[in-house]
Amino acid sequence: MKFKKPTMKARDIGRLFGESSHTINQWLEQADLLDEKSKLPTFFARQNGYCKQVMVDGYNHDYWMPEKTVPRLIGHGHPLVIDLPDDLVQPIELIGPFQWRGKTIVNSDGDPVAFLNNPKNAEFTCRLLNAAHKAGTIDRCLHSQ
Repeated sequence: MKFKKPTMKARDIGRLFGESSHTINQWLEQADLLDEKSKLPTFFARQNGYCKQVMVDGYNHDYWMPEKTVPRLIGHGHPLVIDLPDDLVQPIELIGPFQWRGKTIVNSDGDPVAFLNNPKNAEFTCRLLNAAHKAGTIDRCLHSQ
């Protein structure tokens, strides 16, 4: 997944998950990225590039680096919304081969490309996508526009 913004506040990250900034801050605490008492990024988050200080109107503000923060939250079991906001995320390319993980189909980059209502439907749809990928149908359809 490619993000349009290099840094994001908790509110923007929340839009990716369909949650409030308050909930995102709780998740960041659970992921050891935000200190529960000070509500500031942890030493671990700062040292490992999960956040960045940005000067705004003469004051330093902590912003999250979505390339690192979003995958960590996903890894802690928090799913993204199905319809990702266009102002925050570049459209995801269909790059095969595909895999299914539960109800989600991911492309070869690991980006989610489809969310289905149950794992059986995800498996079936994934098999169809892989057959179309193997036959070159997806590339022909995408590049014929």
